Amino acid sequence: VGEWALDRTALSQLVEVYRRRRPPHVAEFGSGTSTVLLAALARESGVEWPAIVSFEQDPAEVAKVRATLRARGLDQFVDVVHAPLTPVVVGGMKFLCYSPGVIAEALDRRPPTLVIIDGPSQVSGGSRYPTLLLSQRHIAAPATFLLDDAWRDEELTIGEYWSRLPGITVDGIVPTEHGMLIGTVSAV
Repeated sequence: VGEWALDRTALSQLVEVYRRRRPPHVAEFGSGTSTVLLAALARESGVEWPAIVSFEQDPAEVAKVRATLRARGLDQFVDVVHAPLTPVVVGGMKFLCYSPGVIAEALDRRPPTLVIIDGPSQVSGGSRYPTLLLSQRHIAAPATFLLDDAWRDEELTIGEYWSRLPGITVDGIVPTEHGMLIGTVSAV
């Protein structure tokens, strides 16, 4: 679906985690192929409402993913939300990330137990570091999180910083093509 899709091994890992955890609600940051897969998994598990909130920074991508879901009869399982990138301050540092207000509004009604982070895209100038922290206030604890592209220097640094924060446990990196960091986050 999207230009920045998770690789095949990461998608397989996502299926394994979803089936093991059976999350009632999922937050996904960065939509695309994984969104369609999550919707199919939600249908398979018998969910009857939008159990997945997928945040996307690009309005054109929002429309594209919604159309793909609709064409496959999966649109009732996912709420694809346009979340523009905005400046945010976390820990005294300024980042470009998804709008905290949009995250709060969408997740307060559906606190996730699975958080998938594959955005914002690196080319946008956005940072993935604050994404987990912005969603941490709105999760159903404890929640499992996955961070794609974990072999990249920036994501390795993000994982290291997260591991030092209260309420976040980094379990390790699953050896997918681009690496997938996995851990647990508790609400703060």
